[in-house]
Amino acid sequence: MTFFILGGDTVRATVPEGSFVLKYATGDRWCGEGMLFGEDTATEQADDIFTFEGRRGYTVELIKRKGGNLRTKTIDRAHF
Repeated sequence: MTFFILGGDTVRATVPEGSFVLKYATGDRWCGEGMLFGEDTATEQADDIFTFEGRRGYTVELIKRKGGNLRTKTIDRAHF
């Protein structure tokens, strides 16, 4: 699944059952799906796998915080 979310906005979505890897790209100026945010694109991947089953859901805030609980790693843009 792919979502485009403006900074500060919220998205609520129904996700099919299964296990998913959360990857995200950030930047200042959207250049399109192929270019993402251009040369300034930063790409990250969550360390955890998100598993959806039954009515289980998640709230994810993509705000870097000291002591936060979503561990991420920088990934090469080619793996995004």
